[in-house]
Amino acid sequence: MTVSSTVYTIVGVAPPEFFGATVGQAPDLWIPLAMEKEISPGWNGLNEKLFQSLYVIARRRPGVSMERTSANTNLLFQQIMHEYAGPQPTAKQLEGLRHARIDLTSVATGLSTLRRNSLRR
Repeated sequence: MTVSSTVYTIVGVAPPEFFGATVGQAPDLWIPLAMEKEISPGWNGLNEKLFQSLYVIARRRPGVSMERTSANTNLLFQQIMHEYAGPQPTAKQLEGLRHARIDLTSVATGLSTLRRNSLRR
């Protein structure tokens, strides 16, 4: 498949009943994150350390609790954030690090902003 001038290889096709991971949004295709530069040539969020507009979807290993998964995820996240802060973080950075975390959410029924959006009105 060719998008603009970039040729892509289709590596999988979802079943007809799969509408994506976000309720109310049904993407026609998903591309690998590594291809973002080719899709958005004028801007590449991957070059920004604190780029935060990604949803990461994963399966837990059988037998691993959500609590354990959350603890492991946040340990890794804290390590990455400390690397970004550098060897001598400022007091403001240290305060931010104390509160920085990733909240995991089950997407067994999909992600939805519909409830949040309707509560704002």
